[in-house]
Amino acid sequence: MTTLSIDEVECGMGDLMQQGIVAGTRTNYKGAVKRFYEFCREFNIPSDEPSEKLMCLFATWRFMRDGVAPGTIEGDVYGVRNLYVRRFQGFSTRDMPSLKLLIRGVLIY
Repeated sequence: MTTLSIDEVECGMGDLMQQGIVAGTRTNYKGAVKRFYEFCREFNIPSDEPSEKLMCLFATWRFMRDGVAPGTIEGDVYGVRNLYVRRFQGFSTRDMPSLKLLIRGVLIY
């Protein structure tokens, strides 16, 4: 039996969770995270404290800058959410009514 530290177990858990995402999705998530960091750098916004307002600003920026479709914005949001879930910050976009309303607004726009 191998003795493991909790840090090793947490790292292993993150690796296993990452493997649970299919390769194409991982690639899309990496692009979303890259764009999110680009957004945060452009506006000098700390990326280590995610919030509904931050996600709405990011989604609006993607739409206004790149003219992307609602599904693309949702994919970016899922990618960023995955980043924070992997960091064990308990981040979820499920309870973000403003974000959902914004994405619906993009659909109508």
